[in-house]
Amino acid sequence: MQLCQILEIEQFSFSYTKTGSLTVVGLPFGGSRLDSLFAIFGQLVLTILVATGAAWSVFVWLGKRWIEQKFSKDLEHFRQEQAKELEQLRHSINSAFSRISKIHDREFEVLPRIWRTVRRAHGAVLHLVSPLKEWPDFSSLPPDSFEEFMESSRLGSSARIRVKACENGKDRLSQYQAEIYWVDLHQAKKVVNSFQNYFVLNRIFIPDEIKAALEDFRILLHKSIISYEDGKDDGDRKLRREASKFVGEIDLKFAELERMIQKRLRYEEA
Repeated sequence: MQLCQILEIEQFSFSYTKTGSLTVVGLPFGGSRLDSLFAIFGQLVLTILVATGAAWSVFVWLGKRWIEQKFSKDLEHFRQEQAKELEQLRHSINSAFSRISKIHDREFEVLPRIWRTVRRAHGAVLHLVSPLKEWPDFSSLPPDSFEEFMESSRLGSSARIRVKACENGKDRLSQYQAEIYWVDLHQAKKVVNSFQNYFVLNRIFIPDEIKAALEDFRILLHKSIISYEDGKDDGDRKLRREASKFVGEIDLKFAELERMIQKRLRYEEA
């Protein structure tokens, strides 16, 4: 018995035999109606392909637009974040530069002044402790010259009266030396304290190397004054010589301090 399957498409019937041969029921193979069927089938396939291609093109175009918009949005956000970070960095740099500039300006103000104050302090202490001093010869001074000298001296009015009260030139000189000692001592302490106060108040603006040198100067100046004052009160010449030694140590260090300050101020570039 021959087995077959029948496939109906519109008005056509196809019969497949067991052996795989094709029989068109109701139409001879190669007829015009079969050609129409194949034409319709081809158009259907072509339409599907065109529609698929169009859909794919739309999908690609939409995907590209989405990607471009997403990238553009992310890029704009990145630019904004970068601009914000750059502005913060610029502000930090400007603030740091402003602080550094102010510190340097203050340092350039402090160093020359501290140099002047320490030089004045050294000069006052040196004058106090120096064993080589010039004294007036009251014994040979005429009365009018003596009066003129006393009026122009650094003594106060009470001290002048005590000197003038002495009967002879030798006593006058001894009294004058005793009175002028207190004047010199007061002046030395005043100038040294002025240097010390300015140094303490402004040491934050002074580099460590210069700060260490100035601290040595401060200690030596105080030691010199204390030794000389104690030696003067006790009549101890050894202490007075020790005071002169301290001042001598300061003399040896002044050249190095001057070099450090000039280097810090870039003196050679001025």
